[in-house]
Amino acid sequence: MTTLMRREIGEQPAVLGRTLEALAAPVEAVAETFAARGIRTIVTCGRGSSDHVARYASYLLTIHAGLLVADLTPSIVTAYGATPVLPDAALLAISQSGAAEDIRAVAAAARTQGAPVVAITNVGDAPLLEVADHALVTPAGPERSVPATKTFTAALATVALLGGALARRARSVGALRPGGLEPAELARLPEAVERVLALEPELAALGARLKGRDRCVVIGRGYNRATASEVALKIQETSYLSAQDYGASDFLHGPVAVVEPGFDVLVIAAPGPTAATVLAVAARARELGARVAAISDGPVDRTEVAAVADVHVHLGTGLAEPLTPIAFAVAGQLVALHLALAEGRSPDVPRALRKVTVTR
Repeated sequence: MTTLMRREIGEQPAVLGRTLEALAAPVEAVAETFAARGIRTIVTCGRGSSDHVARYASYLLTIHAGLLVADLTPSIVTAYGATPVLPDAALLAISQSGAAEDIRAVAAAARTQGAPVVAITNVGDAPLLEVADHALVTPAGPERSVPATKTFTAALATVALLGGALARRARSVGALRPGGLEPAELARLPEAVERVLALEPELAALGARLKGRDRCVVIGRGYNRATASEVALKIQETSYLSAQDYGASDFLHGPVAVVEPGFDVLVIAAPGPTAATVLAVAARARELGARVAAISDGPVDRTEVAAVADVHVHLGTGLAEPLTPIAFAVAGQLVALHLALAEGRSPDVPRALRKVTVTR
């Protein structure tokens, strides 16, 4: 069955290629503004999938550019009427539609404080851009399925481009940062996502394992803490299964008590320093009788993953850790899509949801 969601998932290699080309110069302009203004703090603002992009940005911009990144909950401005004081700070406002009233209100408030506003959106004439100093408009094209797919990964790629531009300036003044955001590495993203799409049968089978279940947890850490949130959201949106996301370490501080025989756990095992903790959580969940599924990438030891997971899909993209959230997001989209189809549900138009959610 061909759905709008599946078509848009399949468009992502091309969308990522266009994004890398179209936004290379605009992110350099943002980096120049930050350098000229002495920006040391980034305040992020987003809802839903856009908030997950912001969480990714908090890891990436801190690790690679040495910036302090903080989230500003929109209700602080819209419900409580507080005006944030943002000295030496910039606002990164993220809204795929650019029509979210609360995100626009936060951007307007930041601008009154003199903070430069950088907007990431997929709509070139979005209301958000009226209060932005820099417009990073992703060239994903119209997204017709309600669950965000190509607009989400395009926004992640935009953050990665910005992180690379800021990291190069940080290194130029002697602040050494880990690599992984070099232009050559970013250029590998379309091919890496093609690799994930080729694994659709395996990811479909992983999704079908959740058929008939009513709850599960999704575990990630580090750059992929945001991925766990996004994958859980996709499962909730398309299949109405109660999926909860956790950081690997946080899960052990209480939530692990929900695990019992037959409980479902999906772990995102990325390469890098977080892998050991994620696999330890998987092992503990399995000891408690959970059904553990794992998606891994990079040089993560497949034997170690197989020892703690009942089913395992290795993406094999070879991406550096900072870029793996894009590949894992696509994998999670395919899992959610095929779970919905197995349940006989339409992933394109989930009940009670609309494409643009207007909140204040």
